[in-house]
Amino acid sequence: MTQLNVVFWSGCGGETQRYRCDHAIALLQQRGHTASLFWQTDPAVIAAIAEADLVIIHRPQQSHFWQLVRQAAAGRPLVYETDDLLFDPSLVDAMPIVAQNQGFERQRWRAYALGNAPVFEQCVAATVSTSALAEAATALHKSVWVQRNVIGDDWLAWCEQAYRARTTHDQLTIGYFSGTFSHNADLALIAPALVTVLQQYPQVRLLLGGHIDLPDLLKLVADQVEYAPFVPLAELPNIMAQADIVIAPLDHENQFTRCRSELKYLEAAALRLPMVATPIPAFAEAIEHGQNGFLAQTVEQWQTNLIQLIQDPALREQIGQAAYAHVCAKYTIAAAAAGYETSLREILSQFQEPIGQPDYAQLTTQFEAELELIDQQVHMLTGCDVGNAGNYRCRHRQEQLHWYTIQSEVTSLYVDPMEIAKALRYDLLILHRVAHDPMIEELIYSHQALQHPVIFDTDDLVFRPDLLSYVDAIKDWPAEDVALYRDGVERYRRTMLMCDAVIVSTEPLAEQVRIFGLPAYVVRNALSQQQIDHAQPFATHRRAQPLPAATDPVIIGYFSGTATHNSDFLQAEAAILHILQQYSHVRLRIVGPLELSSAFDSVLDRIERRGLVPLPELAGEIAAVDFALAPLELDNPFCQSKSEVKYMEAGLVGVPLVASPIEAFQVAITHGVNGMLATSQQEWVTALTALVTSPELRRQLGEAALADVHARYTPQARSRELFHVLQTIRAQYQPRPTRGSANNVIIDQLNAANSDIQRLKDEIQALTTLYNQTKDYAQGLEQHIQRVANGRVMRLSNRLNQLFQRVLARKG
Repeated sequence: MTQLNVVFWSGCGGETQRYRCDHAIALLQQRGHTASLFWQTDPAVIAAIAEADLVIIHRPQQSHFWQLVRQAAAGRPLVYETDDLLFDPSLVDAMPIVAQNQGFERQRWRAYALGNAPVFEQCVAATVSTSALAEAATALHKSVWVQRNVIGDDWLAWCEQAYRARTTHDQLTIGYFSGTFSHNADLALIAPALVTVLQQYPQVRLLLGGHIDLPDLLKLVADQVEYAPFVPLAELPNIMAQADIVIAPLDHENQFTRCRSELKYLEAAALRLPMVATPIPAFAEAIEHGQNGFLAQTVEQWQTNLIQLIQDPALREQIGQAAYAHVCAKYTIAAAAAGYETSLREILSQFQEPIGQPDYAQLTTQFEAELELIDQQVHMLTGCDVGNAGNYRCRHRQEQLHWYTIQSEVTSLYVDPMEIAKALRYDLLILHRVAHDPMIEELIYSHQALQHPVIFDTDDLVFRPDLLSYVDAIKDWPAEDVALYRDGVERYRRTMLMCDAVIVSTEPLAEQVRIFGLPAYVVRNALSQQQIDHAQPFATHRRAQPLPAATDPVIIGYFSGTATHNSDFLQAEAAILHILQQYSHVRLRIVGPLELSSAFDSVLDRIERRGLVPLPELAGEIAAVDFALAPLELDNPFCQSKSEVKYMEAGLVGVPLVASPIEAFQVAITHGVNGMLATSQQEWVTALTALVTSPELRRQLGEAALADVHARYTPQARSRELFHVLQTIRAQYQPRPTRGSANNVIIDQLNAANSDIQRLKDEIQALTTLYNQTKDYAQGLEQHIQRVANGRVMRLSNRLNQLFQRVLARKG
């Protein structure tokens, strides 16, 4: 047979990469094939793919790098590889690593998992580690091959050394080695069984290895619990060898957990250690109950199996040896190599296409260009999380940065706790509508002292106190409320002036910033992938409907969003009223706050009112109308600065929009092609009449808008604009002369942090010493009490014996 050349392209490092890539390469090399491994941001992968037969895609998130890899493959099969259930987006929030985290870690892992789903979908086949994973992949219509995890020759050697170095010990030890911090809930499931066993056998200890928190119930036996730190893999056998029994509890009801592999069994078996495990499919297939391990699901089963092993040393030895023999026979590189080769050859035979000839040099150059900000981490701090501003300007940006695998965090200033020391670890700081205060000033100066660019971001004209007369919403406010609003705008302006650059959503807004002498860059708003996915069924449903008749009911939609658009609505009021009076089959649906004039009293029976809806539900509301309106005051600088969000949201479900021709709508809409623009009353009447009377025109404009939105306003499409702006700001950044105390602030913070760390270390050492002293004292005291008790019992016994002898003597 011909020799295979296989490229592995990985987006997940650590032990996962070891077991699913390094071991797979060893399997291929065992059979005389060539294989190589590349990290997801290594441009050398392009040249390697040019010589490959197929490419294994190991758990990367969707990115521009992935798109280049796809182009380079050019007919070679792309095979998605995983040992976790990462490819079903509906289950992401059930993943323990997502559900059990908060803040940045939750954001990072959730985005990573969601980014795997489209990569899985775009691959022709998949290799997975368990039958349960195979079932999940098959349910999503993917051809799949099962390649179980194996243990490497190095692991076997480390385990053999640790096994031979084992020493006998008085305390029998139950070991739980979690590996990651995503197993807290799993251990808690069997806590009742462990408490019962440990209380029944006080000489038994529980050894917890890795990142694990002690469940509350187990605190009842905390004195029998010991901890082993998370260690490099080569050192893990020495930690595990301290155990006599290894446990592997898992949540059998969690779909993500059910798909896990038998890896824990393999690792324990290599040390000849008996295991008790939850019967998820992988464990149930590997372990023959009572022969090479035990399976337990209920608390009673866990208690019974653990007690059986505790009481019977010979059984522990027998089970451990059987597990070792089983693993050596079926789960080594040598044992599994032929099967893996067969799987890859089957994939090649089914999916290989004629190989194209892309420009590999050009793809490599493009790949390298995308790496310029790869080492940068971005912190976005939003001071305006009311409505959807924080979503569009921060969280949607986070998705765009994921396309470059750039790590970012979004913090809501008034919701999430924010520590300046933590924020300083980021390379770029973006302040979205953050008003000035002493903490923010210190944060800005501290970043600048570290030569980190600080960027102000806004999609509204909120930094010109002299233009507040144009803000319709505050015209009827009490004087004290207006004063508070003015103070907020002043503070926005002050924050902005302290920053190094400003990012805005439209060109008129950028011009307002440049008045202050600051560099301003336009990064237009974009949709989120969640919005796109949620809207797709609505758009599909609209397109599937037969074209309505010209006299069928027509619903015109107006989605205000906020209570700031009363004057804007007046721009089209007369035209809307004319249409309602002219066409009895037309209705107006208003979603959100809006004050209508009394002119509409005569048609109130054809005006519907609905409240604001959350962003994820907006698509359904918009999809229910025939076309939508977005009138704005053209002579109002506040309105001129608005973005094209209403076009994006309507176009996403194939609904045409009639809008005032502010700059943003002129960028978005080509009149008569993917929407309509109207300035005068006559233009509004003409546009509305055309859409009311022509279902064909509504369908034509709506479908064009849908295609345009998908082409220009997705996270992928807009990510390049954001990337190039951040790239420019980083390249042109000139460190400001920092205030005199800025460096001292940093030094003081770092010194304080170091002092805190040292103080904690000292306290831990002192507590450890005190604990040991207390433990020694307690043991000594216990022995003393025992000796005293024994002495008193002995003296009492002697006294009673003497009395008994006297009684006997008297009787005699």
